[in-house]
Parts: sequence; structure tokens; C-alpha cells
Amino acid sequence: AMESSEARREPAVKSARYDSSAVDGDIVILSAQWERRRTAMKQLHEQQQLLPAFVSELDVISANIAHLEGDFEEMESRLVYLETLCCQCEELICHLFVVDLNSQYAQKVADLEQAIQKKLKEQQKVYEEAFNEDMKQYLSTGYLHCRGKYLFISIIKDNMYYI
Repeated sequence: AMESSEARREPAVKSARYDSSAVDGDIVILSAQWERRRTAMKQLHEQQQLLPAFVSELDVISANIAHLEGDFEEMESRLVYLETLCCQCEELICHLFVVDLNSQYAQKVADLEQAIQKKLKEQQKVYEEAFNEDMKQYLSTGYLHCRGKYLFISIIKDNMYYI
């Protein structure tokens, strides 16, 4: 009878050991899960503690960005002003160049007119000398010596130079 009661008890003990082993396993699993959740909650709490500082840093960054935006607008305004000055300088340089070219042109025209006047005076002197010789000859002999085509062609050539 004892054997039978022990025999009956043995499966019950085995079953209880199995149940206790399963419960132990479940407890270990639940304990590990609880520990992970507790660690996660602790990390979340630590991060939550950092949020005010993070928000403060974001505010500082936003203020810096606004300040930079103002600086960029001022820089853009200065660049536009500089570009305007450059355009004015280019126009002034161009104007001075035109004035200089006009001055050079006027000087060259004056030089050319002076050269033409000098040449005309030289020709007039040659013609006056020829006229005076012809007059002298006419007064002394009473007739003119014909110089021929050469003098007439020379006069035409000289006048063509000025046309």
C-alpha cells in the first residue's frame, strides 16, 4: 500500500515539480520583462529631465538663425550697394574715356588743320613768287612766257589733296 501511495504521489510530485519549474520560468521571464520596462522607464525619465535644456538650446539656435537672417539681409543690401557703385565707376570711366578720345580727336583735327594751313601758305607763296616773276617778265618784256600744262596740273593736284 505504501508503494502504491508513493507510486501515486510520485506523478503528483513530478507534476508539482513541473508546475513549480514552469512557474519559476514564468517568474524569471516576467522579472526580466519587468526589469527591461523599468530600465526603459528610467531612461525615458532621464530623457524627460533633459527636455527643458533641449528646448532652451533650440530657442537659442532659433534666435541665432534669426540673427543670421538679419546679417544676410544686411550683407545682400551692401552687395547691391557695391554693385551700384561699380556700375557708377564703370560709367565714369567710360565717360572719361570718351572725353579723352574727343580731346585727342580735337587735337588731331587741329593739327591737321594747321598742317593744311601751312601747306596752303607754302603753295600761296610759290604761286605769288611765280606771279611776281611773270609780272616782272611782263613789265620788262611786255609779254608772258607760258608755263604750259605743268603749272595748271600742279594746281589741280594740290587742290585735290584738300578735297
